[in-house]
Order: sequence, then C-alpha cells, then structure tokens
Amino acid sequence: MNIFRFAGDMTHLISILVLLLKIYATKSCSGVSLKTQELYALVFLTRYLDLFTDFISVYNTVMKLVFIASSLAIVWCMRMHRVVRRSYDKDLDTFRHYFLILASFILALLVHEKFTFQEIFWAFSIYLEALAILPQLVLLQRSGNVDNLTGQYVFFLGAYRAFYILNWVYRYFTEQHFSRWIACVSGIAQTALYADFFYYYFIRKYSGNFFVNLLGKWKESEYSGGQFIPVGGLAYYVTAPASLADMAANLFYALFYLVFMLSACALFSKTWIEVSGSSARDVAKQLKEQQMVMPGHRDSNLQKELNRYIPTAAAFSGMRIGALTVLADFMGATVQIPEYCLP
Repeated sequence: MNIFRFAGDMTHLISILVLLLKIYATKSCSGVSLKTQELYALVFLTRYLDLFTDFISVYNTVMKLVFIASSLAIVWCMRMHRVVRRSYDKDLDTFRHYFLILASFILALLVHEKFTFQEIFWAFSIYLEALAILPQLVLLQRSGNVDNLTGQYVFFLGAYRAFYILNWVYRYFTEQHFSRWIACVSGIAQTALYADFFYYYFIRKYSGNFFVNLLGKWKESEYSGGQFIPVGGLAYYVTAPASLADMAANLFYALFYLVFMLSACALFSKTWIEVSGSSARDVAKQLKEQQMVMPGHRDSNLQKELNRYIPTAAAFSGMRIGALTVLADFMGATVQIPEYCLP
C-alpha cells in the first residue's frame, strides 16, 4: 500500500465519521441526502463481495467491514431513528436515484474487465460511486444552505477521490501490470462532480477572502435560481462567454478562453497517453515484444523516433477537441441533468 491510498482511505473514513457526528450530536440529518447514502450502501455491498472469497490483509478486511457497517448505520438512522428521521428533507431530496442504479448496471454489463459475477458487480459499484453524490449535490443546491459539518463531509469525500487518483498514477508508474482503467476514468468523473460543489462552497463561505477574489469574483445570477456566475478574476477568463455578443464585446476575454481551452486539452491529451499505456515508450516496448521493427531505424532509436510523432499527434488531437468545445460554448451549447431525474 502506498501513502496516497492510505490517505484516501483515511479521508474517506473521516468523511463518514463527520457525517455520523453530525447525525448523533445534533439528532438531525437536515441537509443530508438519504438517496446518496442508500447508493453508497449499495456501492459497498456490491464492491466487497470478495469478503467471502478472498483475504488480502487484516487492514483491508477491517476497512471493508467499517465502510459497509457505517453506510448501513447512516441509512438506518435516517429511515428508522424516531428523532433523526423527522429532520429529513424529503421534499427536497427527490432525485430519482434508481435511474443511476439502472444506468450503472447496464454500463457494467457492457464495459467490464472480466465477465464474471464478482467483476460485473465490482464495475457496477465503481460506476455507481461516481454518480452517487449527485442527489446530495442537488439537495444542497436546492436548500441553498451548507452547514459546516455537511460541507466538511462532502469536502473529505472529494479529498478521498483526489488521493485515489494520485494512488492510480503512482501505481501506473510503479507496477508492471496495472490495468484498473475503469476505476481511473470513473474516479476522474466523480472528482469533477465534487469540484462543482467546492466551487460553490468556497464562494459562499470565503467570498470576501483576497485569494478567493484573486481566483474569481462571483455574483448571483438573476435567471438561474440562485446560481453564482463569475464576473472577475481567473475564473471569469476560463469560463465560456455567455453569447457571441459577449465574445465580441471583450475580444481579450474570448482570446484568453480560446488559448486556455486549446492548451488544457492538448496538455490533457499528452498526459493521457502517458497514463493509458500509449506513450512512445509503451509503443516501442510493444513493438519490440512483437519483434516488429521500423525500417531504417535501430531498435535503440525506436523510442526516440516515436517520441517525435506520438506526443505531437496527441496534442493536436486534444486541440481539435478543445476547438470543438469552444465552438459549442460560443454557440450556447449546455449540458443539463435530464428533467426526468429532477421532478
């Protein structure tokens, strides 16, 4: 076990302890989504089916039992505890979470590492965990009030995913056959969802802080139901212009956004080929193992020659995707949660 995985496990455990502290100390679950907690309970129950078949270590077994027991305890308190259940925001927590369960299960049947009972449910738990925070985020956005303990709970959950991404990167470079790409992609998507929460949490809590203002200044939109929009700072310049008129009125803003998107997409593409096994080093190794050669080049120079083309091609591919994204933003394309999930 590396330090990043241990830190991820600890922050995950802290997030659960913070939530249990909130419930037992205040005898209230206000601001907490029961739908999210039920999804997490299902995640742990389906992911840790190997408790009955495999033993890795005492630490591993104990952590699995703790996560299962704590998630079930939270669900029990919110549903059955005679005092706690009265504070549950049932009218606000209306996200149809069974759509997430269905979508995750179908995806697990289609995209998995091995078609076995245990691996299918492992993939299902990974996909479901990436989406399980959605009901909680929607509840917080609807209530418009994030108390300290609830905010810290979501913060530590986000930190847990961030540490696990570092864990996967570390394992990729240190382990010879690391191939948990399903967990990597799902973890990145889940961290992006947490980033949305951090965005609103910090601007509400630290709106007058100098460093927060340096990153961006926000005001509440008149047309988006309490949503904050950037009006200054770095966040303003990396946010897509609202319309072609805004772009024409501030050409520097539009140019900065264009350069930022193209550069970010190019950098991400170059990073992706490194972590996905498609770098010049990996391709040269595969060619050597298959006893294939590049005419006119020695085996010792193969990686150097491939390095002239693969990173450049990846960067240009990323820039093309970035250009399409910018074009869609300039034309007003938006992404929304389907209305049938939000009654």
